[in-house]
Amino acid sequence: MKPSNPHPYFGTIQPQVHATQRTPSEELRRAWLLFTLPLLLNGFYNPVLASMPALFWTIEILTWAVLPMWLCRNLVRTRSIDLSVIFAFQNPRRILGLAATMTFVLFSICRSADWLSEQLLPDYLCHRLFSWYYTDTMPEGGFSRLLVACYYSISAGLWEELFFRAIPYSLFPRRGMYILCTSLLFALMHFEQNLKGLITVFLFAVAASLFYARFRLIIPLIFAHFSVDFLFFYFDI
Repeated sequence: MKPSNPHPYFGTIQPQVHATQRTPSEELRRAWLLFTLPLLLNGFYNPVLASMPALFWTIEILTWAVLPMWLCRNLVRTRSIDLSVIFAFQNPRRILGLAATMTFVLFSICRSADWLSEQLLPDYLCHRLFSWYYTDTMPEGGFSRLLVACYYSISAGLWEELFFRAIPYSLFPRRGMYILCTSLLFALMHFEQNLKGLITVFLFAVAASLFYARFRLIIPLIFAHFSVDFLFFYFDI
């Protein structure tokens, strides 16, 4: 009998799967789809919901807190992932060093891509196709601005890295396909940021996917993603 293919989080030992149950790969694919679908649509309905703060924040929390936590709980329950492996923190100095490095790299990519887009693209492709941004919901200042910036940055940094870097890694047979497909999808879910934003987000995702494919460490990416988003939301840079 041939040995089973190594599972990304359980090695060569995989959980028993009955005929009526989904395999770990099927569970991962289902979770990835369920998390991604509302994010591909929220650029259409968020501008409408933004005029109704109570409804906007209800949908926002359901999408960015309740749904991903439920999906992760289901993946753990079905033994499709092992969070202790994904969030391993065995070498703190190395992880912190990689986190600082990726923060610098991702921030530099975003600033450079924004600047080049402004220089090379017509204004309507950079700013005018869509006129609503998440920054439009930021309070003017004070503790409320800090709180909202932290919420946006933590939720995006945690869930986007988990569902666009870690979870889909095992779903693609080739590393190049993983990097290209996840980066394109990640960019498309930010379509409301206009063409300039699509280019910036795509390059951000390529760099993050390359890092994960090389090191298989998600904590540095979560920290870097949080840091870049926090600078963007709180300081509006």
